[in-house]
Amino acid sequence: MAASSLGRALGLGAAAVALAGCATDDGEPASTAQPTLAWVQANVFTKSCAVSGCHGAGSPAAGLKLTDAEASRASLVGIASKVADGQGGTYLRVAASDPSKSLLYLVVKGKVGEQRQMPPGLALSAEKVEAIRGWIAAGALAN
Repeated sequence: MAASSLGRALGLGAAAVALAGCATDDGEPASTAQPTLAWVQANVFTKSCAVSGCHGAGSPAAGLKLTDAEASRASLVGIASKVADGQGGTYLRVAASDPSKSLLYLVVKGKVGEQRQMPPGLALSAEKVEAIRGWIAAGALAN
């Protein structure tokens, strides 16, 4: 009897350890990310960007309004930034289908020139950064 109780306890402990390794920095299961605007809006922009004093309602920083999917896409896709791209021009906030030329993707990964990493003071999880990259690579659709 004691051996079976010990086996059950060890099995539950192993399951708890395995499940703990499947969460992101904010406790969400790692497998939930989708490279869609709807997912990025709900899980990144709304939670980490569209806050008072940043990219929320009122006077959003740099005129970049990320309060809802429609406003986010209108403020991002095909819109020039003021950050130099090192080639005599500036980055687009989002260059549809090209994450490597999209300031949004680059600044969630780290500092770009004088532009600090976003969101300030809180690096996004690799899962969230990958969802942003995937959304941009797929054409930055209104999905």
